[in-house]
Amino acid sequence: LEVQWEGEAAAVQKTLVATQHERDVAYSGLMRSREDTLKLRREKTALETEKHALQTVSIARLKQFEAEIETRAVNVDALEEELARVRPMLEEVVSREALLLDTTRKHHKLTDE
Repeated sequence: LEVQWEGEAAAVQKTLVATQHERDVAYSGLMRSREDTLKLRREKTALETEKHALQTVSIARLKQFEAEIETRAVNVDALEEELARVRPMLEEVVSREALLLDTTRKHHKLTDE
């Protein structure tokens, strides 16, 4: 009976050791999973921070570009106004130049004869 009891005790001890080993393996896997999850959360947070920074830079560049377009539009308007102001004077100069050339040709024609 004692031998039988020692055999059963050894079998129970062996099962207990195997069960404890399985529990240790499972716990180790659980801890690795937890570490991986924390690492992924940190990486996600870092990526979200980087995304926000890039969006902020993009918005700033867009606003700068809009301001530049507005400045150019104002400059174009000013140039168009200036052109409208000087165009009649330029047309007058061209007209007088044409008249002067015509008069000069007529004068040379008369002096050549």
